Amino acid sequence: MANKRRSKKKEPANVPLLLLILALCVVVIVVIVTVTDRNGGSDDTDPVSDIVADGTDDVETDQKDETTGTDKTYEDTSDSVEDTETDNVTETETEPEDTDGQTSSDDGYTVDTEVETQKTDNGDVTIVYPTIKDPENNDETTELLNKLIKDYMDQKFKYDGVTDTGSEYTYEITDTVTTILTDEFASIIIKGRYYISDTPNPTVFAYTINCDIKASAIISASDLVYDFGDVRNLFLNGKFTLTEGMEGLLEETNYEDMIMEYRAEYGVYPNVYFTESGFGMVIDLVYTLGGYALFEIPYSSVEDVVFCPVN
Repeated sequence: MANKRRSKKKEPANVPLLLLILALCVVVIVVIVTVTDRNGGSDDTDPVSDIVADGTDDVETDQKDETTGTDKTYEDTSDSVEDTETDNVTETETEPEDTDGQTSSDDGYTVDTEVETQKTDNGDVTIVYPTIKDPENNDETTELLNKLIKDYMDQKFKYDGVTDTGSEYTYEITDTVTTILTDEFASIIIKGRYYISDTPNPTVFAYTINCDIKASAIISASDLVYDFGDVRNLFLNGKFTLTEGMEGLLEETNYEDMIMEYRAEYGVYPNVYFTESGFGMVIDLVYTLGGYALFEIPYSSVEDVVFCPVN
């Protein structure tokens, strides 16, 4: 009986061992579950996240392209290419009716236009060339001058550098305005814009061509403005009138900022033009300010410091 009592007293000593075994089992189960979860996450979660992150972006981009008309643009472009398949070389057509501000001199000189379009691998170019016609329609008398005008405009296109970017672009002359035409002198404003595909905004521009008809020559601003210092002071004092430009332009900038880049001592003049009643300047501006603005002043205020074709 004593032995039996002793054995019964020893039974509680097995409880810690059982608890230890139970704890070990729990640990083993936890480890198994953890490993399983990790393997499952590795195989199913991360790669799927990567695919969603990468693949979804691609899918969304494709869908955006379709909904925004990118595919349609490509289709339209291809149609355009098919329609102009024979237009791989420069085409020229005369469209005198498209010339804005066309005038005639007393001797019958007129300004017409010739439109040349060119399609290249990266871009489309449309240039409207003013062409001066003599009263007898004898091309020989104005042939040299018109060639100079064409070469000048081609150089302006070249210096803009749109073809050197390697990106797709469009370049077009949108308007030509003859502001004055006599039997000896013509002043023409050329307006246009170009857009390079990887730039945020198009570039809007305007420049002028002043011609000595009798001499068959293009005259520079430095030869037409005798004292740019006086012209500059008149501009700074608000004597010029804004005749074309962004609404509220003078609320966004000032005369000093607009004229500061032009320095006669460095040969940097604004493009200038002439009308029946006054002298004008094309002031280059940033895109957000309209690209350019036209300012004019009566001849009576500048007759001693600039060329006056009406005298």
